[in-house]
Amino acid sequence: MTSYKQKHIDISKITSALLSTTITVNGWVRSLRIQATVAFIELHDGSTSKTIQLITEDLSIIEKLKVLCIGSSLSILGEVVKHPTKEDQVEIKIKEILYLGKIHDPLTYILNAKKTSLETLRDHMDVRVKTRTFTAVFRIRAALSKATHDFWHNLGFHHLNPNIITTGDCEGGGEVFTLTTLLNNDKGVIIFIIFLQYGSILFIFFNKISVSFNNLESMSSGIISIYFSNNILSSHFSSNCFLKCCK
Repeated sequence: MTSYKQKHIDISKITSALLSTTITVNGWVRSLRIQATVAFIELHDGSTSKTIQLITEDLSIIEKLKVLCIGSSLSILGEVVKHPTKEDQVEIKIKEILYLGKIHDPLTYILNAKKTSLETLRDHMDVRVKTRTFTAVFRIRAALSKATHDFWHNLGFHHLNPNIITTGDCEGGGEVFTLTTLLNNDKGVIIFIIFLQYGSILFIFFNKISVSFNNLESMSSGIISIYFSNNILSSHFSSNCFLKCCK
């Protein structure tokens, strides 16, 4: 069995214990300040909400860094050194640039704007996760999700998620939404149809979105103490909580 060994160090693991060692760091530029004889880059990699400062006084490296802007990707080889003013922090002195990913049009890149609204960021999912606001929200969301699961697991409950997409009705009277690609975009929500080719016969399965999560009760007939937290659709207004338990 082949084992995977990570060649770079996550920013979350860079501490004073690595002083004077040479490491590889990957990430995206959050801010930068390039002068004639020195360059400072604030790098983040998603492993922590914090960033690491990169510094160099090498003129050849500074020349290469001039193409960078906020959001550019960067991989460097550098030495961990003490921060000149903050004793509890470290920074990295760049020795070599391993990879440099440029933004094709920095003038129109969203993160280069002085202030970007949340509404604009919601339309750019690949960009919003690189902002402090959304990364903080997603980390809080992950922590709340873990705390919820830990709570129910400590009570002996099992986490089971009934299918959202199903070929059968759950309640019999609740009905379901049909999923199809045969409609135009202006006629409703379209997802897909599964086509199964077997020999020369074409079977078409019309899949449906369930409007009920009551099939959780059928699961509880074989496994006691279960819960789920799936996203569900409803054909009527409901104030029910997203989480349902059966025991």
